[in-house]
Amino acid sequence: GIIGMLIAIPIATVVKITITQVSWSFNNYHIFRRDVNSTSDPPA
Repeated sequence: GIIGMLIAIPIATVVKITITQVSWSFNNYHIFRRDVNSTSDPPA
């Protein structure tokens, strides 16, 4: 009913935004780590 919609919509929005932020941070974190490793580690 109304209560279920009022509860479900914010939860769905928060979950969607959280997944988007986590995936974005995860991808950028790996790119950042790759750049740091490539610049700090001397080539073998």
